[in-house]
Amino acid sequence: MTRIAILSDIHFGRDARCKSFAVPGEEIRDNCEGDMPLEDGLVELMGEMKPQYIFLAGDLTSIGEPQEFYYCERKIVSLAEQVGIEQSNIICCLGNHDIDWNISELANQKNRKRIDNEVKNIITARYDNIAASTAVHCLDKIKEVNIVNKGPAPYSGIFESDDLIVYILNTGLFCTREQAYSHGKLSMEQLEWFKIQSQNRKNISKVKIVLMHHHPFNYAYPVPTQDTSTLEEGPEFIDTAIRNGINIVIHGHRHHPRVEVLQKDIGRPITFICAGSLTVNTKYRNNGDIPNTVHFLDIESGRDYYILHNYKYTGTEGWKPMIYSKTTPLDDAMYIGKIYSEEEINNAIDQYKVVPKLYVEIKLDQLEECLKFMSYNELNSRIRERLGDVYIIRGRFPEDIMLMKKEGV
Repeated sequence: MTRIAILSDIHFGRDARCKSFAVPGEEIRDNCEGDMPLEDGLVELMGEMKPQYIFLAGDLTSIGEPQEFYYCERKIVSLAEQVGIEQSNIICCLGNHDIDWNISELANQKNRKRIDNEVKNIITARYDNIAASTAVHCLDKIKEVNIVNKGPAPYSGIFESDDLIVYILNTGLFCTREQAYSHGKLSMEQLEWFKIQSQNRKNISKVKIVLMHHHPFNYAYPVPTQDTSTLEEGPEFIDTAIRNGINIVIHGHRHHPRVEVLQKDIGRPITFICAGSLTVNTKYRNNGDIPNTVHFLDIESGRDYYILHNYKYTGTEGWKPMIYSKTTPLDDAMYIGKIYSEEEINNAIDQYKVVPKLYVEIKLDQLEECLKFMSYNELNSRIRERLGDVYIIRGRFPEDIMLMKKEGV
């Protein structure tokens, strides 16, 4: 089995939750006094989970400055070393906060002079390219995807192992101050590269993953609001991914962790994992309503689904298994990657109506497969909805439940 630790939106620097993820001597925009040690707890958790890979889904830094990249890399490499992960198995993409706006601002300063528009455009494009390439010059140990095929943008390319093919895309490349509103974007060159490379590998029997920063479609927020930060080429990207056999898309950016599985008639189901944020501060987590998170993805050869383990951090308890809620609709462990019909789900539950016993104990691992792909919250609700007229129901999944047949039934 392959296990991947998914870390996203570290925001190393002034936007981090705690000082251990900030540049030494730098003030952070949060108050972590009295909190449980986030870093020590993370090392302990990863030591218990024993992943072979670390995937970094963008926004390593707060404002893309060289010192943030330097210290963030040291932190991640140290974490990997402590839990026995090879440095070559740290796979990284970049996000919108990994653009050094201080560099792009130099273009604005020069463009205030009376110069031709053509010259201004050249200055802006060149400085923006330098700003977007900061990580290339500042990360020494987390190389550009340890690639076998380099992509057309910084930190884009393909990582391939015995069991995985990972396409890394840079959706933060154009996230400069020049954007009318901050959103993800792929250049035509990068999108075409992905189409060709994924088509060429479509029939290879490995799990195929895309790692990028921005979400390719709108998710529901905990409260209704307009989402203007999605990937501009999202629909085209999704069609390409499905047509060319991509199994999983891992991304960050939203800080609101969740999982969605989509099915279209052009291919197999595709699973989207939004990884939340490892260490961003309270302000950027809906004022603390959403916890910091880390995730572990299990992939097993020959199995057509995956298991996702989800953990949350709170200052008072440290790292704990996640509990499904409106703001974080994830269970501590989830079967993902398949879609079942309402009829299949209802039939699997209704079979308990005809069990010739007064008492029926049900364990989670004994359920039919289709029921394991539901959240505990939905599963418990559906069990009570369909069996409540026949049984008194004690307990709730994921713990064992007891069905006690009602008198006269």
